[in-house]
Amino acid sequence: PRGKAYKYSPLYRNAVILRLLVKKFTEGLDPKKHHRLIDQLNSSGRSVVANIREGYLRPTSAEYSVFLGYSHGSLEEIRGDVEDTRDDGLLKSKPGSSLAGIGIELKPLSSPKSSYKPPKSSYDPLGEHKRKIRGIKREQLSYEIFIELINKTDYLLKRAVEGLDKKIIADEEKKLKEKLEAHWSKNW
Repeated sequence: PRGKAYKYSPLYRNAVILRLLVKKFTEGLDPKKHHRLIDQLNSSGRSVVANIREGYLRPTSAEYSVFLGYSHGSLEEIRGDVEDTRDDGLLKSKPGSSLAGIGIELKPLSSPKSSYKPPKSSYDPLGEHKRKIRGIKREQLSYEIFIELINKTDYLLKRAVEGLDKKIIADEEKKLKEKLEAHWSKNW
């Protein structure tokens, strides 16, 4: 159904994985010392996902594009906070670490190259990823892993907005053509 199709998109998948990894990271921070950082990171991670969900159900492509813009802003907040936590010594840099290194594959769910095959009756297309994330230890997370996921999500957000922009332009051109044809047929 239209209302649930976003759950199968790579953009949404990446956003959910990012939110869950952010939450795993913030659970290990001292809430007395870092309560604002914890709240900010968790809120931004939630916002990236929530705006994709909410925007998808908007009646126009232009409105959806606006919500993706909100997601993009929240993603940039996470990027800044991840850089700050690295600079502050709260998140370790481990050159060479990657999402694949902690068992997170970002290939399309139905890709023949992917080892993950969703069940045919799956109500949660992210169930396998969620199970893997539950098994990840906070210490396995690194600056490089977060930046990899942020960059890939950033790319998908930009592509989604570009696609929506093309659709908006095509729709407007079609409307204009129909109006011109109606005008010409009425007056000539």
